[in-house]
Amino acid sequence: MMSPARCTAEGRLRVARRKTCSRVLGPGSRAVIWFQGCDLGCPGCVARELNRSAVYEACSAAELAGWVLAIPGIEGITLTGGEPFQQSLGELGAFLDCVRRASELSVMCYTGYTLDALLASPDGETHRRLLGYIDILVDGPYVAARNEGHLWRGSTNQQIHFLTDRYRCLSGTVERSKGRAIEVELLEGRRLELTGIPDAGFLDRFRRHLDRQGMILDFSEAASGSAIG
Repeated sequence: MMSPARCTAEGRLRVARRKTCSRVLGPGSRAVIWFQGCDLGCPGCVARELNRSAVYEACSAAELAGWVLAIPGIEGITLTGGEPFQQSLGELGAFLDCVRRASELSVMCYTGYTLDALLASPDGETHRRLLGYIDILVDGPYVAARNEGHLWRGSTNQQIHFLTDRYRCLSGTVERSKGRAIEVELLEGRRLELTGIPDAGFLDRFRRHLDRQGMILDFSEAASGSAIG
């Protein structure tokens, strides 16, 4: 398994997309932040266009924390991407520290690295401090052949680590559940925004369904949602 390259503590967070409320990427109602950029290159990754795009917001830790803390009624935040651990680790830590100090929000994070690889990397101590802010970590690369519809995981090789006691009572249920859902929202400019982990073949089936309705789905604009026409 590839180990994370050493990251610097300087810089800003590259945010490709953010959503104030979702119920498909973790427990309860959650704000979701998709970071831009990942060089792991997992075949079949649903976020590959997003990762290749040069379109993103450059946010400071304070700016992103202010956005999160202003959202009413959410239970927590989910970090995905992209690869959160390929962001500025200093800014990521400052962001999580601010959210934790100012709220009771929980934190869930997706990473293409394994937990062991994060801890064994040259930035292992920094990663350990970041993991101290995270309640649920979903780790490991996406493997398309093992996309079997399990809740919160793209493929069954990925592990769900309950790093705190906050959601540990859900561990048995989550490990067995295949209750995935996809949220679809129509935005301005005839753009669709999809949130969630699709089952194998979902995007092709969805495209065919739209074709039957006389609509064309263009995934070349997936950095900010797919365009329909």
